[in-house]
Amino acid sequence: MAIRLPYKTIIESTDTGDLGGSSVSGVVATEFDIPQDCDGVVVKFTASVAGAGMSATLQTTDDAGTTWYDIVQSSVVSAAGNDTAEWLTGSTIVDSKAVGAATALAGTTGLPILGKRGRVVLEHAGDTTVNDLAKIVVSTGHQSATA
Repeated sequence: MAIRLPYKTIIESTDTGDLGGSSVSGVVATEFDIPQDCDGVVVKFTASVAGAGMSATLQTTDDAGTTWYDIVQSSVVSAAGNDTAEWLTGSTIVDSKAVGAATALAGTTGLPILGKRGRVVLEHAGDTTVNDLAKIVVSTGHQSATA
């Protein structure tokens, strides 16, 4: 058995609440390329939210981004100060799992990663009035030292 290489960060993105204090619900999508020979994708999601809730969904596509399918969704983060992380995981095999906050595990479809494009969708559940900041860090794992 080989030693698995550490996960490598491929994208960091911060949503500073461009929907604003007068917004209603909305989504912000961040797309990324999945490296060749990828075994899995891990998303770390943190949010600082007051006045509404926010969740993150890891999605996959089988047609280069025309249609998107949910792999896993975080629980809804509300009244949070960016100090508790939600973790979403997806793999190239059908046993995708989700690990959310200790109080509420996230939902999962069990769908594997279908293509080389992926995205994380942040959903604002309502009027994001104050401290509307969310950060995602997407990392991938693989066996190849050169991938």
